Amino acid sequence: IVANVPEGLPATVTMCLTHAAHVMASKNVLVKSLEAVETLGSTSAICSDKTGTLTQNRMTLMQFFYNLDFYAAAHDGAPKSYNKEDPVFKWLHKVMTLGSKAQFAPGQEDIPVLQRQAFGDATETGMIKFCEPIESIEKMRLEYPKIMELAFNSKNKFALSIHEEPQAGYRFLCMKGAPERIIERCNRMLILEDGAAKEIPLDAALKDKLNESNEDLGSRGMRVLGVCMSILDTKVYNRDYVFDVEAENYPTNNLCFLGLAALIDPPKETVPMAVHKCQTA
Repeated sequence: IVANVPEGLPATVTMCLTHAAHVMASKNVLVKSLEAVETLGSTSAICSDKTGTLTQNRMTLMQFFYNLDFYAAAHDGAPKSYNKEDPVFKWLHKVMTLGSKAQFAPGQEDIPVLQRQAFGDATETGMIKFCEPIESIEKMRLEYPKIMELAFNSKNKFALSIHEEPQAGYRFLCMKGAPERIIERCNRMLILEDGAAKEIPLDAALKDKLNESNEDLGSRGMRVLGVCMSILDTKVYNRDYVFDVEAENYPTNNLCFLGLAALIDPPKETVPMAVHKCQTA
C-alpha cells in the first residue's frame, strides 16, 4: 500500500506502532505516546548507573599484586594466599589502613567484620574490612598519628597522607590512587629478597610489567588502586618541619611502589535476569 499510495505511509506507521503498543500493554507496559514505541524499537544500548543499581555497593578486596606476583585476598571465606608476615605486605597493609578515612560504626565488636556498618568511601570501606582482621585499624591509626592529608581529587587522582613513626623517629608518606599515576611517581619498588624487604630501581621494564598487571586486573571488572610510600629524610622533614597542603612542600615523586589492590563490587542477584530480558525484549 505504501508503494502504490504514498499517502498511506502515515497510516501504516501508525498502525504498526499501535500494534506494538498493544503488545506492550499485554505485558503491563502502558504507552502514553506512540513515538515512545518507535524510540524503544530503535534502542540498541541502555546506559545505567552501576554502583548500587547493578551492583550491591559492597566493595570487596579480591586480589593483590606485589613482589611481582598476584595474591588472592581473603574474601567471603576464600583461602588466603598472601602472607601477613611478609614485610612488603605489612607495608601494603599499613598504607591501606592509614591512607583510608573510612571507619566502622561504634559498638559492632561482636559482629563479623564483613557484616559491620562502615562510614566513608565505598572503596576505602572495602579496604578497612580487609585490614581490620589482620590488625585493628583504630590501634594502628593511634600508633602512627596523621600529620597532614591531601584528599583525592580528579586532577591528581591520588590521595596522600603523612604520618609519624614515634619509635623510630621518622615520618613517612602514604599514597594510593589511579595505578598509572602512582607508577609514574615511583622510581623504586619494594620486594621480598632473602626474607627481607629490599628496594630495587623501578626501570622501564618493571613499569611495563606493572601496567600490564593493572590492565589484567581491570579487564576482569575490578577497580584497581596503586599503593606506594616513602620514608622521609629526617634531615629535611624533621619533627619541627611544618607541612602545608597549599604550599605543596612535601614529596610527590621518587616514591617507593608497593603494589596493586583490586576490588570488585558484586552484582545483584536479579541483574543477570534483567539483562537477559533486555536482550530478548
